[in-house]
Amino acid sequence: MLNYPSFSGTGIFLCVGQTGFSTCLFLFPQVRFLEQQNKVLETKWSLLQEQGHTVTRKSLEPLFEVYISNLRRQLDNLMGERGRLDTELRNMQDMVEDFKNK
Repeated sequence: MLNYPSFSGTGIFLCVGQTGFSTCLFLFPQVRFLEQQNKVLETKWSLLQEQGHTVTRKSLEPLFEVYISNLRRQLDNLMGERGRLDTELRNMQDMVEDFKNK
């Protein structure tokens, strides 16, 4: 048995009942919009999956090469900074020793 929906200010309240058992649904006006958005997203997802099959290793290699190059440059900078800091540490240690000896 399907009861006619009643309308409230925020949505639709619909009850579907059988003998001794009833189910009531509260339907928001946004449900239709969300269903449409879901269809759009499903379509986009299927297109992305189809494109994903055409993406090859060759198209990813340049990205990884750039990333690795950036990491190497950062490593070189850090190694240079380490050398400068090691020199500064030795100079400070020498100065401390000089002050201890005076």
